[in-house]
Amino acid sequence: MDDREREVLKSLVGVIWADGEVSDKERAILGNILLRLGYREDEIQEVARFMQEGVAPDLDGLFPRHDSRRKLMKVLCSLSVADGTIQIAELRYLNAIARQLQIEPEELAEIRLEAEKMVAE
Repeated sequence: MDDREREVLKSLVGVIWADGEVSDKERAILGNILLRLGYREDEIQEVARFMQEGVAPDLDGLFPRHDSRRKLMKVLCSLSVADGTIQIAELRYLNAIARQLQIEPEELAEIRLEAEKMVAE
């Protein structure tokens, strides 16, 4: 796992924990993501440590292209609605990540709508 992947995974864990609880659906989604991406057992254990330690991502400069930043935000937004609702704490977390990725509030609102539609399908 390289530094970029590590920071993305930290951001995914942050979304999961933003509302203070982890649903079975959120846990399953993260597990599926890790399995589909071919992560090894030791790497999955590292992600588990992120969940225990509550580490914050440092995404600054890791995504120079806007479309890559947008895709990451869509994944994070999709994960935040996986349990059926977006909590205030999750919105705050998403807003903070969007600022870090230089995504404007209007664009974040569009991304959230896209994510909600995608999860509903």
